[in-house]
Amino acid sequence: MLKAVLANSKDYTKDSIWSKVALTLVPTEKKSIAHALFKNRIDYSICGTEAIEEGALNQMEIAIKLPITIAGSLMPDAHQGYGLPIGGVLATNNGVIPYGVGVDIGCRMCLTAYPLDEIFLDCIVAT
Repeated sequence: MLKAVLANSKDYTKDSIWSKVALTLVPTEKKSIAHALFKNRIDYSICGTEAIEEGALNQMEIAIKLPITIAGSLMPDAHQGYGLPIGGVLATNNGVIPYGVGVDIGCRMCLTAYPLDEIFLDCIVAT
């Protein structure tokens, strides 16, 4: 019976048992909505530009032009992902980007807090 529904799903759309399956299989004329990227990107911060690979920078340049993007940033450990760079941060308005999650295992940054005054950082930057 299932083979018959698969072969001629339109014939089973009103069937009391197979209608839900048949309606799922019937091809629809849904039109996808495509949104063009903005020509100019919004500004975003990049931490540690010299260590970030070109592929990650290219991915972020595209992502930051999406019509739903409101802010973004690249972390110092950013590297090319599948859609967005891993180590990239993208804030969107009323939108979810399913491929925005990286798949690296153990890829992360960590922070260590030291009891030092901020003047210590000025000394490091100056040297």
